[in-house]
Amino acid sequence: MVNNKVKYFLVIFFSVFAQAVFSQTIHLKNGKVLNGAIIERTSEYIRVNFNGVPLKYYLEDIAAINEDAPASDLLIEEKTASNDKEFSEGLKFISQQRYWEAIEILKKAVDINPIDSKAMYNVASTYFMLGSYDDAIEWYKKALTIDDKYVNAYIGLGLAYRFVVKYPDSINFLQKAIDIEPNNVLALTEMGLCYQMMEEYDLAAKWYEKVVNINPNNDKVYHFLGMTYGRIGDWQKAIESFKAAISINPYYADAYFFLGTTIASWETTKARENSVVADFNKALPALEKAKELYGNDDNAEQLQKVDDFIVRITGGGE
Repeated sequence: MVNNKVKYFLVIFFSVFAQAVFSQTIHLKNGKVLNGAIIERTSEYIRVNFNGVPLKYYLEDIAAINEDAPASDLLIEEKTASNDKEFSEGLKFISQQRYWEAIEILKKAVDINPIDSKAMYNVASTYFMLGSYDDAIEWYKKALTIDDKYVNAYIGLGLAYRFVVKYPDSINFLQKAIDIEPNNVLALTEMGLCYQMMEEYDLAAKWYEKVVNINPNNDKVYHFLGMTYGRIGDWQKAIESFKAAISINPYYADAYFFLGTTIASWETTKARENSVVADFNKALPALEKAKELYGNDDNAEQLQKVDDFIVRITGGGE
């Protein structure tokens, strides 16, 4: 007979996966900071899953939203022109996270030079960092009316449309960026993320594979690739991907955590197919390493998740 833990183990894996793929850090204007997954976005508010509790926050009360996904790699353009003073001051405000002031001064830069696509792009990207995605979309499109080959603006649109859950639009603009720059790693990665969010995991894996073929030192994308193969149920490829991420970055706590959960998932599958008891001990070294790294970072929330997971697979909670 298969161990009782096997019966619900894959549900545990996918639950952990769903919580961890895209977490956000929300900075409120009152100084509070919270981490959670955004489960609903509108032009007025976001709803965040905070430890299983849905919390609603209005955009006017939010100072910034930082994403774990490649959106954090969105570029801020630098240049010199007739509006250099305003442009430079806008960049300074962005670096200081004074985003609304940055938007105000960058719009002045556009007033001075109405064909400054880079200033328009930076307005858009600043709105994006604030979570004002509709405004970001508007300004990325303005930049493209000036320069229809502006790759970063197409990528910005792809990001913004993904964040408002309009995946076909996101894919359309990302493809335009890729048509211009076929090896643009951020655009290719975002394509993978869109298909992953659409639960088209085979397509997501193909895009991620393109990224690691171009840049074999991209630990984050190997991690995404591992989670995608985990969703497909290809445990061996998932394990290989997590190990690749760890070989690039030995301090990648999340990769160790998901390596451990994936090994346990594979053991579960083999046990179910062969009517034997799963050997979850094989997962423990990676999970213990994840605990060590989360502990070093004082990440109590993730540390608790690892502890809970270990209890489940070892029967400590029975």
